[in-house]
Amino acid sequence: MQLRTARGWGYRRIAKALSAAHAIDVPKGTVSNWLLGRHNPAGRLHRYFEAIPSPELSYVIGAVLGDGYTAEDRGNGIVAFTNKDRGLLLYYLACLSSVLGAPSVGRIAMGRYGVSKAIINCRLLVILLRKPLPKLAPFIERYPAPFIRGFFDAEGSSIITVNRGNLTAGVSASNTDVRLLRYISRLLRDRFHIHSSIRVARKPWRTVIHGKPVQFKKIVFALRVRRIRDVQVFASKIGFASARKQKILGDALGLIRAHGSREAAGYWPHAHQKIGNRWQPIPHELNRH
Repeated sequence: MQLRTARGWGYRRIAKALSAAHAIDVPKGTVSNWLLGRHNPAGRLHRYFEAIPSPELSYVIGAVLGDGYTAEDRGNGIVAFTNKDRGLLLYYLACLSSVLGAPSVGRIAMGRYGVSKAIINCRLLVILLRKPLPKLAPFIERYPAPFIRGFFDAEGSSIITVNRGNLTAGVSASNTDVRLLRYISRLLRDRFHIHSSIRVARKPWRTVIHGKPVQFKKIVFALRVRRIRDVQVFASKIGFASARKQKILGDALGLIRAHGSREAAGYWPHAHQKIGNRWQPIPHELNRH
């Protein structure tokens, strides 16, 4: 509008100037619709943003690389992050709200089998997230902790075990992209002095999910942090945005610090129960009995 009123430029000239300045194709028809009032982008500014490094953008990159995806539908960019934890999806959308400079963005779509996804339409964000890892590195390495936190929220968990009379605590994250895991392992080592290891967690296999045969063709790799000192640094400097994951890890580390791993193993079952392969806090009402 400033180019139109202050300089008297026509639609075509404005479109060329905007395309050159912002490295994105701005059609002449779009400019004319804006200036004639047929379309008003002001009500949808959350779709547009300038990619500036921030803790929130770093978290979003980690979460989407972990368990998200990007797509395009008739020119609209779609960014989605899937998880069973609604609180975590709300946290992810809050990060996007900060990144896009809007009070409220996206929506949560209920999925099957308890898995939901947070969805937002933003083509510029899709373009950013589809860049190769070296191009994303300047955003990640400015704020490495939120990036690692986002990835572990998506693909990781706290690993609490009671074995041979000892309570141990660790963290682990799995993915089929071993190069991404090696990059995260280097970030942990170089920026936080945390030692980690990568191993094959699962080779290609067949299984049955919800009554249907499924074949997985890719190797799954796991990045693990096991040494108690490293796990303590991870919990304090990186942690999980997932309240459930962070609480379980904090509870285990707190008991180990207070009593040592052997005595802590005796206290742990009094306040926690294993449901499936996950430890859960026992509700206070049951714990009192």
